[in-house]
Amino acid sequence: FIVILVIALIAEIFLISSVFGSFFGAGSTPRERLSADLVHTSRSWYEDRLGWIYDEDELLSGMEDFYEETGVQPYLLICGDIEGYGYDLSDDMAEEYLAGLYESLFSDEGHMIYMFMEYMPSYYMTFIYTGSDADRVMDAAAREEMFEITDRLYYDEDLTDEEFFSEVFSETADEIMEDGRGAGRYVVLLLSIAIPIALIWEFLRRKKKYETEERKRRVKEILETPLEPSQDEKELREKYLKPGEEDK
Repeated sequence: FIVILVIALIAEIFLISSVFGSFFGAGSTPRERLSADLVHTSRSWYEDRLGWIYDEDELLSGMEDFYEETGVQPYLLICGDIEGYGYDLSDDMAEEYLAGLYESLFSDEGHMIYMFMEYMPSYYMTFIYTGSDADRVMDAAAREEMFEITDRLYYDEDLTDEEFFSEVFSETADEIMEDGRGAGRYVVLLLSIAIPIALIWEFLRRKKKYETEERKRRVKEILETPLEPSQDEKELREKYLKPGEEDK
């Protein structure tokens, strides 16, 4: 039982760590869907300069999910370089380029440009540029969450290019916005605290029961064990009693 207890407590430590990590991650930041009057819905959702997108409906399904949940309309730019710059594209250069692109595409501050630049096979960079209103939803934590989801899904060989980008947008929206999973996280947190307490209580109960039974066993053993004469008594008997004579 002790071995099981130790293993269970170690598992609980990892569970509690992951739960608290989710509480203090992007999903724990209070966010409200951007008001519809701050976004002028655009017909343009993406630009594919590499010719990756064939199933447009699949791509747009995830992007539209993102829009519905966040209120921020995303725009996807797929490219291999920016004005000849690939791996050597700096953050400042990317921001300057995307700022100009944003201004040419949108007349409000509720959009977001997500740029995915694969400058070599299996080597890519991602950048996010948002309008000032959209930035209230896509804050630093939300952007980091989107980058992490991108990194995780990029190496999933079961996904088509369209499914990859669709999942990135859909999962990001799920993670950064408050939804019904909030209550579930509280339940998991409660269980992660209650389970080790219950295990420790059961351990102490068994320990107390064992000690009580052991105490009873020792008392019974003492009562049932014949009293042996002390060493001094043995010496006196040997000194004064004749052989074959019993003491009375």
